[in-house]
Amino acid sequence: MDIYEGRRFIKQLLNKHQISISGIEETNCDEFDAYYDQNKNKIFFNFENIKKSATYFQINLDDYFEIITCHEIGHIMDLKDNGGYYKSIYDECKQEMKDINFGKDSNDDKYEKMDKLTMKLNKVENMREELAWEKGVDLVRDDLIEKYNNFAHEVISQLKQKNHIRKSK
Repeated sequence: MDIYEGRRFIKQLLNKHQISISGIEETNCDEFDAYYDQNKNKIFFNFENIKKSATYFQINLDDYFEIITCHEIGHIMDLKDNGGYYKSIYDECKQEMKDINFGKDSNDDKYEKMDKLTMKLNKVENMREELAWEKGVDLVRDDLIEKYNNFAHEVISQLKQKNHIRKSK
């Protein structure tokens, strides 16, 4: 697979599932292999990162590209279902930030409120990632589902560790 085949694969997958976006662009952003920018309605991917990650995770490049692409399209599908909910949470968080910044609380109280706000945002981030993985699995070809699910489980576990969040029972 090369960049052009990758781009063609994304377009075909989007067309197959009747999902419309503004574009697909390569990026030099080293932080991600790929990401969906909801404000621009575009999927960005770093092909060099993808090749390195496929090698690191010992996954065939074509399979890894499909896994990552399906996950990113999962974000698009999730936003169609839950975009209003996320907007209300983020609007709420913006208001809480204003209250923290301009309120008359002591610094200790401000730090405590900031910690709670950070935890809230981390929970939303985790939820969005989990839902994108869940929705993306429906796009993966059958012989790749197990590999996709294993990879998703690993990524979600790492994200939760990073954010110090455990799944409630």
